[in-house]
Amino acid sequence: MMKLFIKIRPLYRFLKYLGRAIKGVDEKSMAVSKDELIFLLETFGKRKEIIEVGCARGQTTKRLAKYNQVIAIDPFIPDKDGLLMGTYIEDFYKTFLKNIANKNVIFYNMTSMDAFKIWDKKVKRKVDGIFIDAVHTYEAVKEDSQWIKYIKTGGLIAFHDVAYHNGVRHFVEGFIVPKHKLVGKVRSLWIFKKK
Repeated sequence: MMKLFIKIRPLYRFLKYLGRAIKGVDEKSMAVSKDELIFLLETFGKRKEIIEVGCARGQTTKRLAKYNQVIAIDPFIPDKDGLLMGTYIEDFYKTFLKNIANKNVIFYNMTSMDAFKIWDKKVKRKVDGIFIDAVHTYEAVKEDSQWIKYIKTGGLIAFHDVAYHNGVRHFVEGFIVPKHKLVGKVRSLWIFKKK
């Protein structure tokens, strides 16, 4: 039975990818683009402590951690097929761990709210910035934004996929824009300075 599963698994992955492609789901469009990444890295700078909510495969995490301390938070919850962004959860997790190996990353493998509860009770330290790129619903972004409480005044607040997901855009326009100073936008990445 195990040999059959091993032979079928690559075929299943391909068929799942093909199905998502036919439906118009482009996995690469969900990633931070090169110009967004350059803007994010230049704006955040070096020698900072940054919270990243939603790490995916760790590509952005790895780059942020090159010159900064990153507190990465992601529960890696697969869909009903055992996939996360079209990849088996085990493979997804291995890719993430490979990307953060020997990097300045503290990883919380849990939801943003669970990590926030721990931070709120035990750590209570303010950090230099936050990058939110997790679940793209209004409610989820609102929950993730509770972390802003632990961003220093003048620190940075970055949201990805503002232009592509109504939930993210409505939250950012309704609650972040009126309270914080916009530093800039590149494509779907918006960065603010905390007032």
